[in-house]
Amino acid sequence: MKAVTQRLLAVKYYFRSLMVRPRPDIWLFYINRHQTFEGNIRALWNYCNARGEVQTYLIDYRGEGRPADVSEAQYVPGGSRREIHLRLRCRYCFISHSQRLALGKFSLVRSSRLVNLWHGIPIKAIGNLDERFTNHQFHREFRKSRRIKLFSVASVLERSIIAGAFVSEAKKIKVFGLPRNDFLGMPYTELPGASQQLVMRARSAKAGRRFLLYAPTFRDYDRSSVGLGKDDLHWLEPLLQRHNALLGIRPHPRDLDLYRELIDSSERIVDCSQAVYDDVSCLMREVDLLISDFSSIWVDYLLLDRPIVFYAWDLQRYMESRGFAVPFDRVLPSDFSETTEQLQGALEEALREDAPVPARQQWVKGLFHQYPDFGSCARLYRYLQDWTEAET
Repeated sequence: MKAVTQRLLAVKYYFRSLMVRPRPDIWLFYINRHQTFEGNIRALWNYCNARGEVQTYLIDYRGEGRPADVSEAQYVPGGSRREIHLRLRCRYCFISHSQRLALGKFSLVRSSRLVNLWHGIPIKAIGNLDERFTNHQFHREFRKSRRIKLFSVASVLERSIIAGAFVSEAKKIKVFGLPRNDFLGMPYTELPGASQQLVMRARSAKAGRRFLLYAPTFRDYDRSSVGLGKDDLHWLEPLLQRHNALLGIRPHPRDLDLYRELIDSSERIVDCSQAVYDDVSCLMREVDLLISDFSSIWVDYLLLDRPIVFYAWDLQRYMESRGFAVPFDRVLPSDFSETTEQLQGALEEALREDAPVPARQQWVKGLFHQYPDFGSCARLYRYLQDWTEAET
């Protein structure tokens, strides 16, 4: 019944869209419980607002109320009459996850363009690159990808991954960089107010110490497995004391409870979850060393030219379960640790005062980032404006 209603509404809004005049200066940014107001969405939103040349609106399906740095005039509850009014007239709709959020009952409206600001550079096999992908899923993904008019990616390598994962034409995938990475390097005073508060929160927690961040990815094959636990305090606590360091834990939102005991066991270990730092780029500005695994967070962190230590206790199992979109062992900027003993040694080496950033890390940064200049929003914005002007 729901599907029938969606189709009827799609036809209704299609004919309504033919009777209104599109507005090239109306840009809509979509968020919901999974596609939150952070990362690429927030960075491009901030850039557009700072320029003041277009009207930006946040379409919110979370039901949690207006974010602090969004004005009442720009805030639109999802499903409201105001969303319908804007959606039939807008030029661009921006998403960072599922396109269903911006399409749904508007799937037949042709006056607007759907721009996918995908939320992470894929390291893991996703979509059509996942060997578990079925023939039915392939054809469904192909139909869906036709509705996306533009992807913004960080490199030619990522363009190939996105094209394969989303079954998309390469000409729609443009190498402008990821908007969220501007937050890594732009001057503090140019950050939006809420982002400045996150940076200051990290600085306050850091309190002059070296800040290590452990950010493991989600493991759908084992919901009880963790890389570090309370049993590791016997070596972890002395290491942090020797190097006057603080360890932040940023697990996948679904895994926070698995790390709660470790976080509560030491004053040198703190919660850096999404609930505390909803925008990881602002947190990473203050991080001195990153510990990562299969998560793509380390690819963004490359831009800061700081040490990265890789650790995963279940590499073989992960490869068999999910697999990778790239030859994982060949694109890492440093060696991989599979045991806590190896991890301890890697951390000791990386925390030496004179430890240089490996030359290989610079090479890997160039592989994943065509533009290491923190100017992604400007490039994407110029292209969108030129695209609009070319058709007016």
